Amino acid sequence: MNDRILEWSGPALAVLAAALGLAAAQADGVPIAPFKGALALVLAAPAYLGFTRTVQRVGGDRFAPLFDLMFATVLPTLFLLLLVVGSDHLVRGAWSFTAFAVGLPLALLAACVPLARGFARRSEDVEAGRDSLAAAIAPINAKLWLFACALPAYLWLILQVGRDALPQACAAAALSIVVSLRAVRVLYEDFDDADEMARAVRLCGIAALIHGVLLVAGLLLADHFPLF
Repeated sequence: MNDRILEWSGPALAVLAAALGLAAAQADGVPIAPFKGALALVLAAPAYLGFTRTVQRVGGDRFAPLFDLMFATVLPTLFLLLLVVGSDHLVRGAWSFTAFAVGLPLALLAACVPLARGFARRSEDVEAGRDSLAAAIAPINAKLWLFACALPAYLWLILQVGRDALPQACAAAALSIVVSLRAVRVLYEDFDDADEMARAVRLCGIAALIHGVLLVAGLLLADHFPLF
């Protein structure tokens, strides 16, 4: 089930990342050429799938925990951030801090999905003697890893809204913390329950998607609701 969750959440987050980059450019008053905008959205999911599958072939389950963290979580996360910044650059013609500012929290929350998935299959890794990141982390510490991955996303968002680097409407994206904290709670209370762990993976994916959608809405609607 967790593999299927990643199958739909990854491409969906990739398209959302591209849309976020386009929204960042539009929020700064950059006119978006329809062809370039459509190109960014259409190519986002195939590019993400191609990248992650290549990473999986290279990394697989053959590496120690540090490399498992790199191949399963860090590289796909950086690629999502690149999709945001790259989509913005495609239509803007220059690099923008706005795109980085909105892309970083989405990428961090997206990283929670493979991280939670690793914890969900920890027992399989231990039984198989697989030297994965999840197997190297004690179950009692799993919630701390997930919390440490999600919390910086919200702190960064609040900081950038507070310093007016992002429209105040983007602060609404912080509401997804409710879902993120629920996933952390599942890891704390039901680590040995396979169904609940699968639910934690779903919650991480949902939190990232909600966060991204609210960021896009905040960027696009900021001019229409100046009181935000």
